Amino acid sequence: MFRVASYNVLATAYIRARFYPQCDPAHLRARWRVPALMRHCGTLDADLIGLQEVERDVYAALDDALSRQGYASSYAPKGGGKPDGCATFYRRAVFTVQRTECLAYADGSDHVAQLTLLDYAGRAIGLANTHLKWAPPGETQDLDQIRELIGVLSLLEWASADWIICGDFNAKPDSPVLAALEAAGYRPSHAGEGQGYTANPNGAAKTIDYLCHGAGLRSSALPLPRIDDLTPLPSAEHPSDHLAVIADFRPA
Repeated sequence: MFRVASYNVLATAYIRARFYPQCDPAHLRARWRVPALMRHCGTLDADLIGLQEVERDVYAALDDALSRQGYASSYAPKGGGKPDGCATFYRRAVFTVQRTECLAYADGSDHVAQLTLLDYAGRAIGLANTHLKWAPPGETQDLDQIRELIGVLSLLEWASADWIICGDFNAKPDSPVLAALEAAGYRPSHAGEGQGYTANPNGAAKTIDYLCHGAGLRSSALPLPRIDDLTPLPSAEHPSDHLAVIADFRPA
């Protein structure tokens, strides 16, 4: 069994205080949040961690802190001069990395998926860590991106692995994005009634962060902390405006 966490850590460059009226202003400042993120990620107790909205300086700080806890890592920046990207951390005692790649989505959005192929006791496990672009009503960039990612993972060179697709999908459980994943055989680890919310942007609690896996794996979801529309995020307990989604996995 191994544990996986997905967590949007909130890029400081994207913070505008007016969007967080319920929060203590101190919890929005990088000098508090970066050390708090280092502590929080260290307490997730996951063997494999996919992070999104990671700025380069935050990645350097996390890499330094988590390496002392037995993790190695890689970083995949977004394109177009954007300040953030995806970072994947894995416990060296549990996994050996076989290959890493960055998929730049073909739509020109500069969003990426970080692909990591690992060996787990002789079994090939893959983590596709991504932050899908938000699509306004009537547009389909998030759906186009997840379809592209599913297509890449179906290629012969990747298809033999048991894949977990994680990240901030900017899509609710009843969205076409999740329907496309389930049609391709990927099931959310936290599926089912009462799965809990993962963020509350604009004062609306919703589920937009996921760990989805294929039929070769079984998952056992860890409960999400309870939040509602008014829960302050970031807060002293949670240094991002998202919650970490965590599950245990074992071969089916």
